[in-house]
Amino acid sequence: MSLNAFQRACGPVVRLALLVAAGVPVCAHAAPAIDTAPGLSWQGYTGLFNIPHARVTPFGAMTAGYSTQVELAGEYITGSNYLLSLGLLPNLEINGRIATNNNSRNYFQNPSSDPGIRDLSFNAKFRLPTPDAWPNLAVGLQDPAGETQDFKAEYAVATERWGPVDISLGFGRSDSAIGRLDGAFGGVSWAATDWMDVIAEHDAHAANAGVRLHHATRLGDVPMRVDLDLQVASSASEQDGSFAGISLTVPLGGATEPDHGVFEPAESREDAAPEPGTETGAETGTDAAAGEADAAGGSAVSLESGSEDAADATDSAADDSEESAPAAEPLMDTTGRPPLPALIGRLQAHGFENISVGQTDDALVMRAENTVYNRNELDGLGVMLAQAVPAATERFERIRVVLLNVGVPVIGVEVPTQAWRCYLGRCEGEAPGAAAVRAGMRVFEPGGSEAEVNWRYRDESSSALRPRLILSPDVVTGVATEVGVLDYSLGLRAELRVPLWTGAQAVVSAVEPLTESEDFEEGAIFGDQALESGIRDIVLQQALPVGPAMAQLSAGRFRDDYYGALGEGVWQSADGHHRLSGRAGVFEDRRSDVDEERELALGSYRYYSPRFDAALEVTTGRFWGQDEGTMVESHHQFGDTTISLFYRRTVGEFVGIRATLPLTPRRDMDPSLFQVRGDPRWRYSLNTRVGEDRNVVSFATGDTLRRGSSLEQQFFNGDRLNAAYIRRHVPRMRDAAMMYE
Repeated sequence: MSLNAFQRACGPVVRLALLVAAGVPVCAHAAPAIDTAPGLSWQGYTGLFNIPHARVTPFGAMTAGYSTQVELAGEYITGSNYLLSLGLLPNLEINGRIATNNNSRNYFQNPSSDPGIRDLSFNAKFRLPTPDAWPNLAVGLQDPAGETQDFKAEYAVATERWGPVDISLGFGRSDSAIGRLDGAFGGVSWAATDWMDVIAEHDAHAANAGVRLHHATRLGDVPMRVDLDLQVASSASEQDGSFAGISLTVPLGGATEPDHGVFEPAESREDAAPEPGTETGAETGTDAAAGEADAAGGSAVSLESGSEDAADATDSAADDSEESAPAAEPLMDTTGRPPLPALIGRLQAHGFENISVGQTDDALVMRAENTVYNRNELDGLGVMLAQAVPAATERFERIRVVLLNVGVPVIGVEVPTQAWRCYLGRCEGEAPGAAAVRAGMRVFEPGGSEAEVNWRYRDESSSALRPRLILSPDVVTGVATEVGVLDYSLGLRAELRVPLWTGAQAVVSAVEPLTESEDFEEGAIFGDQALESGIRDIVLQQALPVGPAMAQLSAGRFRDDYYGALGEGVWQSADGHHRLSGRAGVFEDRRSDVDEERELALGSYRYYSPRFDAALEVTTGRFWGQDEGTMVESHHQFGDTTISLFYRRTVGEFVGIRATLPLTPRRDMDPSLFQVRGDPRWRYSLNTRVGEDRNVVSFATGDTLRRGSSLEQQFFNGDRLNAAYIRRHVPRMRDAAMMYE
């Protein structure tokens, strides 16, 4: 291979390496086996150079890559492949690929010039379950849908390892003009050293040879692997065989949940029987906790029967039951302080609001609002349960938390005191696992459950009129279109939420454009879709529980110029597996030169599987753009990152992928007077039209009028506040308790 050829093949890779390393999102979750993750082929699936093998991207891992080989007009040429591979389920990888021979060329302006390619496609590969003594077997699809299907192929492949040598043999059918994967193919990978593999393959068209260099490392607690592929020879007569690629593999999460993997849930029952342990073993950390409470300067108001404050701070149901509630006992914690006021001080020090503490015959009860651990409400639950341990004296066999949102009770969680204390490592002997906590855990709707509680103290703080400012990027993109690989309009979105009274808040959002590509400028092909400066929403919202469901009514100005009202409702089963939701609204554009009305009417059903931490959702009805039809989505949770695949049929058929990412720290600033934070559930979607001869770009279809303050997002933790999810993620709660102790 000549020096010029090597520079041509590898130059873009070197320039992109730092961008890939800096730009891949790494979010909280446990790490799969990254150091042994298979590398990416030029085609986007895991494999050698052009052929697949029978291994897949590990469950919970993501590989992003770039390579320089593109197939065009019956030959291999130097171009650009932008690659992404996701391990969304065990034994299944989903791959995306953008292939082009020119990143910036506008094919509309030069339609008759030399041929070119710019293609967005996806692949899927499934590894078949086989006995351990068998070779690995896999089947796959490449570019199965879309307008052009330039790389369409179907294949089956087997891979076996003998010592340091991997051998792969397969057979495929392909529409490739060059004949790649059209027939028998095979390859060999020899692990010459612990950092270099020597590769030789035949892709049914040509024989190719080269090396793959790889290095596994860590960035803090996050493992990663870097692969550098160099193809140095090929029997294809039309090229010199010099191509290169680089890829980076990381977990879709970080190292937050130590038991991530295929999860076998314990029986999920709302009335699970408690299994309290005996109160033996030493408590630790109590003196430090009491000091924290003193430093916080938090004051607690007594809610003893007959006090003037009791009527203001307790529900009527609690007042009615006070005579039968257990009387307060002058119990002390190990520091000599009354345990319940000290508990309020510790919760205040952690930024919780609207705090009340009380007791039942055998349970210590807390009710509070989490506005600090916004990435995931489970962090707030874990911290609250941990702070209760020093106050859980011998009489309290259970600890109960009722979580509020804008003052509305949204979920209740109860754990056995001794099992939770030992799970945190605060008793003698070996700490039990999460199963001991799950066995006695109760997750419940808090509606009537508080009638038995004798509320003893509350803090004097309130979340009312404390503004929350949420900042996040706002972006509109055109990806792999005829006018460019990437066009964009990028801005800053600011959303101000001001709680008013129980369940009510005012929400104002605005967007300020920051930069845009040439094709999004005024008068350009995407100019009408560019972000505009101004107010987006001015809305008053009221949420309230309606029996076992939750409802919210929003009224005001939506999406720049539309005035109207939106109603939302969510019901989920007691075990958390099933959810029904709906939203309906009527809107009118009141601009003088526009007379337009819009109706929104959507219903959805979601099933959640804690085994795979994944959900399947079906939504149907009329969307914001007035397109009618159905959307099917699969949501895959990895810590605070969610990857969703969707199929939508409205004005056309579309398939796509959506990433939901946390753009805020795990713990936000304390909201003493106001709070500024990022968006914990920021979303970016990419879709392409399928099943048609023309791939017309569409920006407005399938719009559900989702907002950060919508019922599902704000009150249900982005659909992660149900019994099945909470039981699945007990280790996440412990991790937060230990991290923010």
